[in-house]
Amino acid sequence: MTGRPDKKHSHFNLIVLHLKRIDRACPVRRFGWLCIIALFLFSCERPVSVPAGGQKGFLSPAIPQAPAVIAPEAKGPKRIFFVGNSHIRYYISIPSLFSSLCRFNNIPIKEEQVVEMGISLLDIYKDHRKQLDEACAKNDPDGNYFDYVVLQERTPVVTNNSEEYKASVRKLMSLIKQNSPGAVFLVYEMAPSRDFVRNQGEFRKLYDNILKVNREVITEHNNTKLYRVAEAINAAYEGESGYRYLVNGEDRLRHGSLTLHLLNDSGFMAAVQLYATLFGKLPEIPAEMYFTDSSLDTQRLHPVKDAVSDPEALLQIALAYR
Repeated sequence: MTGRPDKKHSHFNLIVLHLKRIDRACPVRRFGWLCIIALFLFSCERPVSVPAGGQKGFLSPAIPQAPAVIAPEAKGPKRIFFVGNSHIRYYISIPSLFSSLCRFNNIPIKEEQVVEMGISLLDIYKDHRKQLDEACAKNDPDGNYFDYVVLQERTPVVTNNSEEYKASVRKLMSLIKQNSPGAVFLVYEMAPSRDFVRNQGEFRKLYDNILKVNREVITEHNNTKLYRVAEAINAAYEGESGYRYLVNGEDRLRHGSLTLHLLNDSGFMAAVQLYATLFGKLPEIPAEMYFTDSSLDTQRLHPVKDAVSDPEALLQIALAYR
């Protein structure tokens, strides 16, 4: 084969030539040079390492994954504590739907709430301090009164004042850990306060910011993960798993003017999401659950197949964004 030899082999040939010139009566010197040759070949063949995600065309996660969290071992029923506003309980009640799923799946659980319409986490910390102190003064034999805690902030605080949001989360966690040091904290990921049907551009802008801020919040704390409500709602709007959010021109996921609250479809999905997030699997679904009626002013038992437009699609989305 003709042509100029590559650089590595040129260097190798020079070393071999030099080795041949070494006095054959000096085995020590020859051994030393053999070691040098071995080291040279090893360094030439050693591949260059590429950091994960750093190679062109290599797919790396766009969103950092939250660390795995495990609830403390409970003696008796587990307890979950909801802290937030009307995005937890308004047209539908996530605590009520979640508790129904737990009961139907033979998971004993008790839920407590500090929930008030239109309130921020800072307002809760200041104005509901007596209620919080009472909840955090209770004791449990296993050392953790609350096993799970859901913290839900006002959307404008998340999008416009992230430092207040982060400070409020720190304050509430510090308080709750007084009697629940091993509790799992779930940071509720708020859906944008813009109508997806009429203002998708603004919805997208707020959505990206909400995801960014909430991920910054969870990276500050151990035993904390996202309750990915916004991502599931966005996926439903995008038609994942064949879901259709418009029925007769009506948005089946959210309703409102200044504030868009969860409806039966999204409330069902959020409750299933919470179950799957905490227990790692989908629940068995009871035939009836508490949903709002068509007037949006009364919650009562409805057959799931009648109250929810596409339960199967929403179950798949909930599992995907647990």
